Amino acid sequence: MAIKSYLNAMCDSFIPPLDQVVDINKYSDKLVQNADCFFIQNNGKTIGFLAVYANDYSKKIAFISSISIMPEYQSTGISQKLIDFSIEYSRKKGMNFMKLEVNKNNTKAIKFYIKNLFKIESVNHNNIIMVKNI
Repeated sequence: MAIKSYLNAMCDSFIPPLDQVVDINKYSDKLVQNADCFFIQNNGKTIGFLAVYANDYSKKIAFISSISIMPEYQSTGISQKLIDFSIEYSRKKGMNFMKLEVNKNNTKAIKFYIKNLFKIESVNHNNIIMVKNI
């Protein structure tokens, strides 16, 4: 329920808005069932969220499904802490690679991932698949 509430509250902060890409109810249910999910809080208020799949033990690939920070907390270093945490967490689970998918219009996120040494693996329709050796 917490994931669904957070994603609904953050819907319009995604590029494009999250409900234009996925059914938030089904997506949040999938995350609860299959992903490792983490919230960032400040004084009891949820200000960020990370969902990562670190369970492909045959290919040793982790996948960031969702990473977001409430708009008023962006550019404070929290995104960096989340990406660093996701990489370290995935390493500890035996993963060698981290992948993610980002909308090609989300230039701020793309620059952030490139700064963190993610490389473009492929482009499909409106999305870019990025990968990093971890």
